[in-house]
Amino acid sequence: RDWKNDFGDTMFQMSYVLVIALASIGCAPLRQALRWRHKNRVESAPLWMLVWTGVAGALTLILLIVGIVFGFSANDDKNSGRHAIGVHALEVWGPYVVAAHLASYFLCMLTCATGCDGRAGWVLMAF
Repeated sequence: RDWKNDFGDTMFQMSYVLVIALASIGCAPLRQALRWRHKNRVESAPLWMLVWTGVAGALTLILLIVGIVFGFSANDDKNSGRHAIGVHALEVWGPYVVAAHLASYFLCMLTCATGCDGRAGWVLMAF
């Protein structure tokens, strides 16, 4: 393929690889928490795990609030022709998509921090 004449597809593919790399870096604390919880089944969670759980929960809540605010403001400009296309769709739905991923990350970290593994799988599947 000629990547110079189809630069948009090339950038899309490279951004996909970049997102996967950033997601693997972002999931490093979860990987450490899972390993720690596997070795220490009955101990209480260390401070670093509680901090990461709190950060993930706070970011999820912030993104949900931002998504609600942008969602309400998106209805104001329906007549402008920008409704749910291109960058405007990313502005409206982007926070919700990221919040859903962060919420699942938060639930996994919360499960590791509390050591509760009986119902956690069902909660994660329902989410």
